[in-house]
Amino acid sequence: MITSTDPQQSDTGATAPRRRRRPPAWLVGAGLALAAIAAVTFLRGEDAPAAKRDLSTPEGAARAFAGAAAAGDVEGVLAITCLGSAGCTAEHGGGVTPEQVAAAEKVIAKNVREIGGRFGNAEFTASRAGTEPGTREVDYRLPGMPEGERNYLVFVEYQNRWLYIATGGPAA
Repeated sequence: MITSTDPQQSDTGATAPRRRRRPPAWLVGAGLALAAIAAVTFLRGEDAPAAKRDLSTPEGAARAFAGAAAAGDVEGVLAITCLGSAGCTAEHGGGVTPEQVAAAEKVIAKNVREIGGRFGNAEFTASRAGTEPGTREVDYRLPGMPEGERNYLVFVEYQNRWLYIATGGPAA
């Protein structure tokens, strides 16, 4: 008679039904945490590549701007601004020099986390005609603002994309 060391096999050679082993609790917890993080990231749209951001409307551009800033994505923020395009800056920059553009880019890079902290939880409205010809303004409201107060972001359309050019407030 052959004796097996396999706990699932008896001395008679018959195989006992295999007991399903549960994964360790820490593995289940880690899997649930990763699934939750992935779901939140997907639903909020954070860290989306710039190519996937919706710049086809001023409202989409406002959300993309806020999302890129909240993610601390300097290149993403610049890609959504008129500063990120030499052609847009030349057409809509009012004679701004390359040195002024570089200085503005440095300010954005230095302050992107603060910008993101401010706009990460912003509520946006539908756009309206801007005060400057060819612009659209998207009102926003931040947590903690007095009731009824709103400021706005200004966008201009350039090569079929709406790009950020200014912030204003309070909204009319």
